Formats: sequence, C-alpha cells, structure tokens
Amino acid sequence: MNHKLMVVGDVHGSYAQLARLLDSRFSAGRRLVFVGDLIDRGPRTSDVLDLVARLVAEWPLGVSVLRGNHEQALLDFLDGNDAVTFLRNGGVATVASYYPQAPPNVLKVFRDSFPLEHLSLLRSTVTHLESPEYLISHMGYDPRRPNARDLRAMVLEPHFELFQTRLQPPVPLTVCGHYAQRGGRAFVSQSLICIDTGCGTTEGAPLSAVLLPERLIVQSDIGGEVK
Repeated sequence: MNHKLMVVGDVHGSYAQLARLLDSRFSAGRRLVFVGDLIDRGPRTSDVLDLVARLVAEWPLGVSVLRGNHEQALLDFLDGNDAVTFLRNGGVATVASYYPQAPPNVLKVFRDSFPLEHLSLLRSTVTHLESPEYLISHMGYDPRRPNARDLRAMVLEPHFELFQTRLQPPVPLTVCGHYAQRGGRAFVSQSLICIDTGCGTTEGAPLSAVLLPERLIVQSDIGGEVK
C-alpha cells in the first residue's frame, strides 16, 4: 500500500455523513478503504451503495471495499438463505431504502429485483487488506489464530480480546470496524485502531475515518461538520 489512505469506518446507511466526509479536504490525494458494514440500520443504504459503486469506478487513486458481517448476511439472504440474520442486523431499513412504499411480498420483490450494480459491488468486497505495516479488516484478527485470513476470522467472528494490551499482533497496526465505541471516539492504541464510532447505530454518532500513515482520526458529525 504505497498510497496515503483514508480508511472509513462503519457507515450503516448514513449517506449524508459519508458524502460530507468524502467531499472534505481530508480525502484529497488518498486511496479510499471501507472497513465494511456500509448497509443496514441507517435510512439510506441504497444511496450509500450507489455512491460507493461510483467511487469504485471513478475515484482517482482507487477504492477498496472490505466485507462486513452485515454485507455477508445480505449476500446470504440474496443467495437463498432465510432472512432472519439479515433482518435482525437492521435489514428492514435496508429494504425500506429501496422503496418509497413497500410493495406486497416485499422481501421476495427485494430479493428478485436487487440492483445488479449493488450486487456486483457486494460480491466484489474482499475480506482484508494487508501490507507489512497494516492489516485492515472488519473484525481485526483472531488472537487465537493471528495468521488466519479466512472469512470467519476477518468478517464473521468478533474478537473482543483485541482490546487487551498484551497481544502480539501479526503486523504493526491493525485497523478495524465493528466494535462500536462509546462516546463517539475511535479506539486508538499503538497496535490497534477501531473506527466504528456508532454511525447509523447510535443516535447522533459521528462517522469516523483514519488517515494513514499519519494515524489522524477524522469525523463527519451529524450536524454537518467534518473535522
């Protein structure tokens, strides 16, 4: 990863905060990385996926979209599994974002007519990005299997032990989302940065990103300010 990066935390359907963050001066000259959980809970998942699909096609320095457990639950549902996990994760808001008025048999209609551009974006998501300096994934890494890079370790299974201080990380810095931090502040230690600050999950919470290699936290707050 030779470019400077802006690594964006869990968006959860919060289109306006994401758009403001990307329009700010902080994104200039950087490759974008999304840690997953673009969808669910917030009101504008469809618009978020439209925006990210455009960015993948047009952003000058490139975009990497990582898979979160919410994207995996949606893909499982679209592939024919039952809707329980998807809906329990906040999928009702995702479905509603596609319809001004819900049609009859809305889950069937949603599954059968899900936009191909959005499906292609979701299927193209990757489990992690890694370099000698960084490991970036939705869940961080599994301290019991620090070299595992499978779907379970990177996307599906939470690792709360990461927040303990005496771990031996596989790379100098791990960046993750998923673990919503209280008070709207990212978790920052020498070896771990968690940039899920509750956006779309907690009322009024900011959307956070980290600029690398500077390790600078940037936030788009609910009131419209980016700082």
